[in-house]
Amino acid sequence: MNLGRREVKRLEIPENLYRQFIGGASIAAALFPELAPGSQSRCPPGTR
Repeated sequence: MNLGRREVKRLEIPENLYRQFIGGASIAAALFPELAPGSQSRCPPGTR
């Protein structure tokens, strides 16, 4: 999925689907903090 190719495709995403994705991402970040972006700064060095 290339987001930089067509700007229009990003605008065609329904808002409820977008909110579901954001909600799922936040839930996944809560359940799996090691998968969340920026988690490397919170984890001790050498855990990856």
